[in-house]
Amino acid sequence: MRTYISILVLLLLLYGCTSSVDKTIYFAEATNQKPQISVTELNYEPFDLEHVESSYIGLLEVYDDKIMFIDKKFCYVFLFDRDGHYIKRYLGQGPGPKELATGVIDGFAKIEDGFLFLGGGNDCHLYNDQFEYQDKYIIDKGSKNSKEGYDAPWIYTMTYENMQMKSYKQYLYYTVYSEYDDMNFIDSPEEYFAKSCYLAKMNLESGKVEKMLGKYPSVYDTQKTLKQASFVNFDITSSGHFMVSFEGDSLIYE
Repeated sequence: MRTYISILVLLLLLYGCTSSVDKTIYFAEATNQKPQISVTELNYEPFDLEHVESSYIGLLEVYDDKIMFIDKKFCYVFLFDRDGHYIKRYLGQGPGPKELATGVIDGFAKIEDGFLFLGGGNDCHLYNDQFEYQDKYIIDKGSKNSKEGYDAPWIYTMTYENMQMKSYKQYLYYTVYSEYDDMNFIDSPEEYFAKSCYLAKMNLESGKVEKMLGKYPSVYDTQKTLKQASFVNFDITSSGHFMVSFEGDSLIYE
């Protein structure tokens, strides 16, 4: 299996990269800190991962100075050293304590005391650092009988085509978009990009989505053709700051 990994390349550079950073805050309260970001060159270093029996459809993650390949179809987690040498295989489809009963893996996140795997039915499966089963729950987005609005978690669905999931302390943050009635970027693009959110904040203990976060930058208001370029990439710093990049915008926001 030939796989290419870019060292020191953040996911939020996938859709736009610039050496300047817009200080306008669309996510939370503004701070006076000046982001120290300067990207002038990206160096790619290709190498091979040792062959394993896999569907070759999955996710690559770097964890504890090792490379993880998460097989989305077979639910295996392969561990390699930094030179691509195979170390061990974990999990696999099944109901056992060291197996994964998602059917397929639609999302993955490293959490404080282990790993979270997302299934196709909003089902979250939690494992410890030894890939031993700990808990399972369905994401609680609230009742559809509750008030309708862009701050209501239940109107949103996960961005499965470009799933982004990151944890910070006791919360999981993941990217979303709305397909609900007229509250979507196809039927009502002007209202959608002015009012909608793009991140859900979920409590890792209860599975409840406690808040919807994030606003799109003004470039989506001024350039209507960007409505099809609505994917978002983000990362969270060790201090809890969010770094966000939009598919239709060349800037990085903090």
